Amino acid sequence: MTRGYPEHRPASGIIFTGVKWRAYVHIARHPATGSPRYAHELDLSGLYYWPLKRYRHLVFYIERSDHIDVWRMLRGQRDIPAWLLGDMHAGTSNDV
Repeated sequence: MTRGYPEHRPASGIIFTGVKWRAYVHIARHPATGSPRYAHELDLSGLYYWPLKRYRHLVFYIERSDHIDVWRMLRGQRDIPAWLLGDMHAGTSNDV
């Protein structure tokens, strides 16, 4: 079953791209409206996430003085704190 996975349905992929773009625009305009939930769990000040509408993806980002640093976009069902901790210990972060 491929329900919920935009890469398996081309038309859905176009919609997913639009939803992702709208999320990025919202984050750029209102960065503090994201949830700091995982920042508390990870003791990582400034980390926020914003959920994509209609999809189970979360955009993780940190607001900097002159830009927004998007770390990753992940499906919401993952064990996100463990994954982010692993990435932090490796000393890497990738943009979307």
